[in-house]
Amino acid sequence: MLKGRSLINLAASLLLVAAVLASPVLVKADSGRAVFAGLESVIWDRETNKYELQWAAATAAGKPEADITYHIYAATTPAVSSADYWGSVTGETSVSITGLEARQRYHFVVRAEVDGLYDRSFVVQAGRTLQLEGDPNFRDIGGYVNADGVPVRWGTYFRSGHLVELTNVDKIRVNNLDWSRIIDLRMDYDVERDKGRDATYEGNEDRYDLLPFHQGDEYLRNLVAPESPIPETWPLTWDLTQVDFPNWYVNVMEHNREGMKHVFERLADPDQHPIVVHCTAGKDRAGVITALLLLLLDVPRDTIMDDYNLTGDLTRDKIDSNLSTLEWAISEFPDLVPEGLTIEHWRQMNDINSEAMENMLDYVESEYGNVRAYLDDIGVSQENQDAIRDLLLVTDEPGLAGFSASADSGRTPLAVDFTDSSSGDITAWWWDFDGDGEIDSTEQSPSFTFEEPGEYTVTLAVEGPGGFDKASLVITVEEAEEKTSGFLGCECGGVSSSVSTQGLIMGWAITGLVLVGGRSLVRRLTLR
Repeated sequence: MLKGRSLINLAASLLLVAAVLASPVLVKADSGRAVFAGLESVIWDRETNKYELQWAAATAAGKPEADITYHIYAATTPAVSSADYWGSVTGETSVSITGLEARQRYHFVVRAEVDGLYDRSFVVQAGRTLQLEGDPNFRDIGGYVNADGVPVRWGTYFRSGHLVELTNVDKIRVNNLDWSRIIDLRMDYDVERDKGRDATYEGNEDRYDLLPFHQGDEYLRNLVAPESPIPETWPLTWDLTQVDFPNWYVNVMEHNREGMKHVFERLADPDQHPIVVHCTAGKDRAGVITALLLLLLDVPRDTIMDDYNLTGDLTRDKIDSNLSTLEWAISEFPDLVPEGLTIEHWRQMNDINSEAMENMLDYVESEYGNVRAYLDDIGVSQENQDAIRDLLLVTDEPGLAGFSASADSGRTPLAVDFTDSSSGDITAWWWDFDGDGEIDSTEQSPSFTFEEPGEYTVTLAVEGPGGFDKASLVITVEEAEEKTSGFLGCECGGVSSSVSTQGLIMGWAITGLVLVGGRSLVRRLTLR
């Protein structure tokens, strides 16, 4: 029999063993992650319905780039979730994706994984243009990054040319954007020349704003169109030598002030998004509005100019075709053409005019100090300006998944308590305890008992306004061995005390000692 201090020392040792066994295994939310800039570009080829995704390699301490795994997610809305998993590649910096629904527009996220943890980035990317057959200039301004490193939200604001010539497939792709408002900036003359209203107009009249913007320039503003039907040769009579092309866009913003106020008030209303703004070609009037909007979002000037110039790239065939037709018409109807007018004057109107856009950006700064002052001057409140920024900028930080487990190994049946330690704004928790891809629990901090031996990858996926994240832990479960029990006891002045552990839970009820597989686990210890 054990007496006195020897028994006390034994009890203390057993308690220490139990405490060590009870230490939780922690999967940290903020450490051990790869450094990854996220998905860089998405290029979609309409003819083959193939997406090309590219990114720069991630880095991770002690991990070769060739061993880093990238998980790809694809969704038909910008709200990409962990449920939108497409597949994974290891050691690659690009992937080709085929087989997605051709009439849908897809958004993608790529996450780099190292040892069960995703990188901290959450970058959503999509093809900038919808590649519509009837309007190659229909595009999203999402993904542009402002001066503070904050991206513009995808799927919220689209700019385009007129939508009169959309094919049936084009209409499906546009309507699949689930748009709430289309603002058509064309004058009546434009509508007649373009052969009518948009292909998406009929049946959606209540979701359309027919908001005529004139071209701004004094000469163009004062042009009086002939009675309908307007002769196709009428534009040949325009004396474009009188147009102030260098200040064209300054005049657009200053001489459409009421219309500009209306557009920005629409942009401040969350019920109006997604919103499409278009004129005829999507270059001048829609271009001015988009440039002012990007200024409000603090997007760098170089990016604003690149976005404007992109119209020239996307509509080059149409621009060249129009200029070729005009050059023929000038030579065919010389009596209609004002003296001194050449095809170069028409080129300034039909092609991109980077000088006019640069001058407008300079004008906003020199005349108003910044775009917020201009918008304030035309009646757009500071509250609405802030609302636009809140709607169009992705300010939500992605949550980071993390959790602790009360054990990462043991014998069947192994009961494990999982405790969420994720950081950030989290609204949903999804647990997969056995690695089969199925959700086993949506509790924040659940428990689970592993009944069968094996190696289990436990994964926690968390989701919030800023995106989703995952963290994993491998738990090893061995077959239970036959138990043998021994008994230790002694009398200590009639005083009885006890300590008990079961699994990893400790209590006080010492009634004996059980030896399991050669490991000392306290179940009973009686003092008598």
